[in-house]
Amino acid sequence: MVREQLAELTEMGLSALAELGNLIAGGTCIELEQLGFSADISPPTIMIGARSRISTLGIRRVVLPLATQHGHFNLHVAVDIT
Repeated sequence: MVREQLAELTEMGLSALAELGNLIAGGTCIELEQLGFSADISPPTIMIGARSRISTLGIRRVVLPLATQHGHFNLHVAVDIT
């Protein structure tokens, strides 16, 4: 990712957020594999707006509230153990 100041959330900013999701998911998969678990990841989804809803179809998820100097956002992580 490029260290670039963004005054508003543009396509470049959304792409950077998606890449952050990829980095988190990829790192998590590596850690799980090292613990003996098999893991598959899906491409990140970015949802914008206070009224956005997300469904994980009965899969429990963890919501991680994150704060930056530019604002707050929530990272939703769903794990389906099969």
